[in-house]
Amino acid sequence: MLTVGIQACSNLPSIEKADHAYANGDYELAREIYSALAKRGFPDAQIALGDMYFRGLGVTVNRREGRRWYATAAESGDTRAQQRYAKSLIATTTTETADPRQSKAILLKLWEYEGKETVALDLGHVIVDYPELGTAEEAEQWLTLALSQGQVEANYYLGLLYSQDAFGTPDIAKAKAFFVAALDSTPLAAHELLALYSQHPELGDLQEILENLISRQSFSGGKSAYHLGSIYDRGELLPFDARKAEQFYLKAVDEYPKAILALANLYAKNPDITTESTVFEWIDRAEKSGFVAQAQLLKARILYEGKLIPGEPEKAESIYLRFADESAEACYHLGLLYRLGYLGESNYPKSFRYFLQAARLGYESGDFQIGDIFVKGRVIKPDPARAYAHYSMAANAGHERAKAAKERLEGSLSNSQRSKAQQWMDEEMSIREDATEQDSVAQLTRIN
Repeated sequence: MLTVGIQACSNLPSIEKADHAYANGDYELAREIYSALAKRGFPDAQIALGDMYFRGLGVTVNRREGRRWYATAAESGDTRAQQRYAKSLIATTTTETADPRQSKAILLKLWEYEGKETVALDLGHVIVDYPELGTAEEAEQWLTLALSQGQVEANYYLGLLYSQDAFGTPDIAKAKAFFVAALDSTPLAAHELLALYSQHPELGDLQEILENLISRQSFSGGKSAYHLGSIYDRGELLPFDARKAEQFYLKAVDEYPKAILALANLYAKNPDITTESTVFEWIDRAEKSGFVAQAQLLKARILYEGKLIPGEPEKAESIYLRFADESAEACYHLGLLYRLGYLGESNYPKSFRYFLQAARLGYESGDFQIGDIFVKGRVIKPDPARAYAHYSMAANAGHERAKAAKERLEGSLSNSQRSKAQQWMDEEMSIREDATEQDSVAQLTRIN
């Protein structure tokens, strides 16, 4: 800890004693001494006490209290305290309101006064987190300056900057390079790097990156473990491995609740690695962790598929109907239930309605199913033009079977039918765009 400017006081223990206790992990003694000195107006002790409250060393994390001590020290003109106070204004909890504008204003004054490289780093950080406070070019300028002066943490924020669309489009190659460079200085870089690979499998050399991360023990954080689990779970970047996915999800569950839902899904899809009771235990835990709709829909899927337990389509229907207004997955599976006759005879009008609703909520498989319905004439007479329109919309969203179906139809359509298909697509896309603008609930959660 810094001790500049602290004078000895006969009736108080020295700050050197507090610093020594802090360095040796005796946080209780350090806090006791820092508190006594802070109350007597010693800025170094006030800063140290603020640090302890922010980091939860010897005390429960209390950012409000930490910020109060930074502010107290800052009033004495201590620039270190002013910088910490500025940073604390964006390190808020869910019950506090951040004040990034004041944070940036303080940092700019400090830059004019001292020109410290750490201030340049903090200015770049603020703009990356709050892009309304400056341009991407400004953030890049501050961070590049900080990096040139030895602030290696700037690599992490530059990675964030390039991974976003701050410059119009993300620069994934640059983002990757900066996150890799940040691994030694910033643990969160491992999380961001895995997220980047998860979203951009074209980056390629994941095995080398994983070996790099594992050798650095960079998977201690919950988010990083979750992303690694999801990579093994999806089987896109690395071969699917249920056991490895399970291993990393389990490491993540205490820190990252999303891993609870992922684990429930993994067990539901791979019952051979667990038991029926364990699947439902994790589903219940996911629901208690706030993933109510997702957990219920997972239960419905199990009841619908009838693989883990005997199928109960009526119960599945009941759950899906509860969430049909907001969940494309619910609508899609209702469409399947009615089309395939799980509840008696096939009900094609109902299946059409729910497939269309699923498609309008962003579920491309709904468009594929509607294309099939129009090809086979299940609801009305066959209509190749409308079938082509829906296959095209599904194909544009990446649906592989729809791409093949579209190609099969393409050569048989007349110019008039092609024109009708385009007109139908334009009208349908207009409906969907309007619905998206009117109601953001259309962005549903899909359980993969």
